[in-house]
Amino acid sequence: MVMKKSIVCFILLLGLFACKSDDKKSASHLEKARQYMNQGIFNSAKLEIDTIRTFYHKAYAVVKESIKLMYEIELKEQTRTNKYCDSILITLIPKAEILKKEFILDKDPKYQETGNWILKSQSVEANIGKSCIRTGVSENGDMYITSVYYGKTPIHHKAIKISTRDGLFAETQPIAADGGNNYSFVDGGMTSEIVTYLHKKENGITGFIKLYGVNQLKVTYLGDKDFSFILDEKTKQAVYKTYELAQVLSAINKYSNELNLSAKKIRLLNLKIDQKK
Repeated sequence: MVMKKSIVCFILLLGLFACKSDDKKSASHLEKARQYMNQGIFNSAKLEIDTIRTFYHKAYAVVKESIKLMYEIELKEQTRTNKYCDSILITLIPKAEILKKEFILDKDPKYQETGNWILKSQSVEANIGKSCIRTGVSENGDMYITSVYYGKTPIHHKAIKISTRDGLFAETQPIAADGGNNYSFVDGGMTSEIVTYLHKKENGITGFIKLYGVNQLKVTYLGDKDFSFILDEKTKQAVYKTYELAQVLSAINKYSNELNLSAKKIRLLNLKIDQKK
């Protein structure tokens, strides 16, 4: 009986020493996490906290403190993200305003939440009665391309192909006649067909024009009958300018969303930190 009691006491002492050892080691990891956080090395700080949670989860006081420290690390991360996004937007927004001077905003507030920026030379009014390529970009930075056919007989085109003399080409995905992105009408005996290629349907056409625009480019409307013409320099310049505005507006949309998200996370983290005090 005495021997059994001695063994129990020995085991309890071992457990006590182990707990004290865990407390010391976990406290060391916690201090390293603080140092990394203060140095702005957030990933390393998080790894130290993960070590505490994985191997020293019974060191309750240290674990509790590590949770609060994790909130503080995430707060510093989000604050840095917030400042970075804000600094980027400070440069992008004025640039967008300068580029927009050559564009007009096509938007009906009654029916549209998001309008489209169209180069003045690419407006519908400036291109009445001719076959042409038009471009535009949404306020969110989504660029699109539109093929317009104007002729005596319909060709029912659904896609466009742009090619160089060397045989390089890019081709949109086909758009079925739907009365929206692909529609046609007859006026005064002349047929107009308007097909708009959005997002993935554009399939790299604008990038191809930007890349190979120094060469002669042939535009081919693909339908029941093919219809071709040479892309003029004015249209090429319209694509370049619209592409540039699209890149800027897309970046503004991206960083604005990140800024808003980080602001929400900062408010939540501040609340969690206050609750841990």
